[in-house]
Amino acid sequence: QKGISKEEGKSKENYYTTGLPEKVEKTAKIILNSDSFKIQKVKLEELEQDI
Repeated sequence: QKGISKEEGKSKENYYTTGLPEKVEKTAKIILNSDSFKIQKVKLEELEQDI
């Protein structure tokens, strides 16, 4: 499924629409607990590799 965007402003939304509930849940917590866009980008890349 292609629901992941590397646009920083849309990162949080896309984690909830990737169709990967378990990964979404864990990754979303990491993002919400950090203001660092670096963490978002790393997690986005990891999700893309797993899909």
